[in-house]
Amino acid sequence: MTASMKELGRIKDRLLARRADLAHRRGRVEQDLERVHEPLAADFADQAVQRQNDAALQAIGEAADEEIAAIDLALQWLESGHYGVCIRCQQILEPERLLAVPHAVTCASCVRS
Repeated sequence: MTASMKELGRIKDRLLARRADLAHRRGRVEQDLERVHEPLAADFADQAVQRQNDAALQAIGEAADEEIAAIDLALQWLESGHYGVCIRCQQILEPERLLAVPHAVTCASCVRS
């Protein structure tokens, strides 16, 4: 991707901001799962609802972890000068894809295959 230093700086800032947001979200999920602010209810029916919510929280936490890992990889590629190049086929990623998903490291063709 032929981006100027200024554009790369904006991309890095955007990635770092998203990473910080996800890390904060992950921390909140952990607190909720550890019952830091709301202990497990005494009532069995309420406990069942809380445990169902735990499954959703775990999924949110896992999704945040996956996106953080993707952002970390994109940041590594940015620092090494490979940002915007598909890690599978070595083709330049579509600008529209990077605008939509700045932490993308694979092109649309490789994602589909």
